[in-house]
Amino acid sequence: MAEFWIRLLILLSVGTGLAVTLRLADRRFQQAQKLVFRFTIFSYSLTYFLGICMIFLLENTAFSLYFSKVVFFTRGSVNFRIFFLSLIPFVCLLAVAWLPRIRLRRAGTPKARRQWSSFAVTFLTAGMTLFTCAGFVGGDFPMLLGNTLSFGNISGIGALYQLRFQATSQLHTIEAGIMYGTLPALMTGLLLYEGRYVPIMRVFAAVTGLAVVIMNLGLFQVAPLMTIVLLYVMTRALISDWSVFNWRNVAIGSAFLTVYSAYSLIKSSGGGISFFSTLFDIMMRMPVAGPYLVQMKLENPGTVNSATYLPQALGYYMFPEIAASNSHISMPQPSFMVSWFYDGTMMSAVLMFLALLLPFWFARFLMSSISARNVGQPTFPQTTLVYSLFHYIYYLFQTSHFETFVSSYSVIFPLMPAAVYLALSLLLKPRKAFRGRPRSLLQGTLIHETTAHQVR
Repeated sequence: MAEFWIRLLILLSVGTGLAVTLRLADRRFQQAQKLVFRFTIFSYSLTYFLGICMIFLLENTAFSLYFSKVVFFTRGSVNFRIFFLSLIPFVCLLAVAWLPRIRLRRAGTPKARRQWSSFAVTFLTAGMTLFTCAGFVGGDFPMLLGNTLSFGNISGIGALYQLRFQATSQLHTIEAGIMYGTLPALMTGLLLYEGRYVPIMRVFAAVTGLAVVIMNLGLFQVAPLMTIVLLYVMTRALISDWSVFNWRNVAIGSAFLTVYSAYSLIKSSGGGISFFSTLFDIMMRMPVAGPYLVQMKLENPGTVNSATYLPQALGYYMFPEIAASNSHISMPQPSFMVSWFYDGTMMSAVLMFLALLLPFWFARFLMSSISARNVGQPTFPQTTLVYSLFHYIYYLFQTSHFETFVSSYSVIFPLMPAAVYLALSLLLKPRKAFRGRPRSLLQGTLIHETTAHQVR
């Protein structure tokens, strides 16, 4: 009992220090960078840090609450170590915050001229993106649809992982990238589109959303759908009405919590699932494997090298019976933990710092054109760009640095709808649509869109 109170005192002390320093750092940002800073804290805390705090405080009790059948317990020293390793992203965020401030001049107002409407460009973008995606995924769509219809017949975690491995092994990286990145970004842009012929865009959004649901359930996965909902809600909060807790978002979130509860019944082999256990399962899904990663490195130094797929090695370490049956299991970890496993604490912090610089640099381009209070309704490229930015930040805490850039979780795939839109805007607009030359391609296109909307 004395050890529990010591751990609680350490947790409260570290939490208080973090709250104070992060609050001070928040004041150094402005506009979009401030919201990126807050989203990064929210995303990392929700998906990893809070769960690690729970493990550090409750230790074996936390594992017993999460696993229907406990694999094995980790040592107390391991739980202590993973708690302090989990502070690396916060340290990197503070380092980014205390870099010299970046001041931007507000962009001038361009002269509006006659040109193609944002509806026409958005319509063409949606059609071209969906047509291209259908060309890559269309051959596997009947299989995914059949898997979706049989989803409720699965019983037990072993059968679930076996069917998931069989389904995912038939997909190419491009197909997975379309499912996880391109189509969700397109759907978000269409759902938040404001302009002429909104109902047409909502039909496109419904078709895209249905395809996303079928493809995820067809791979026997529900957690990615929760991620898509989270990123959509946060994008809406930044770029539209700045309110997360409205009736639409609450209704969507409640519906997906219900679906996730049903999915949890499969993983728990039919055991009872409550609302609290569902939230606990979501919070612990990523961090529960963290202590096992640390213990695996300490017990088996050098046995897992860079040529080995670390999530699979960790899954086999945690579930030796699944390894013995030659079934597939993957226990992913955040990028900074993967870097720590291979290269140590210092390299993990350096790579995390560099990876976090990108979204704050990218937010500079959004500062002068995305504030809903200044330019009215958001435009399609703005929305998809913000979604891509949040997608990148979220997956930094879900997989390795390498996979975040080049795999199906890459930042490249969510950028495809915005890239198509910007290319079409350049092809279809008159050459002298601006007074003066925009400072960048992205800025010029976004300024044009926001001004054209104001003129209408």
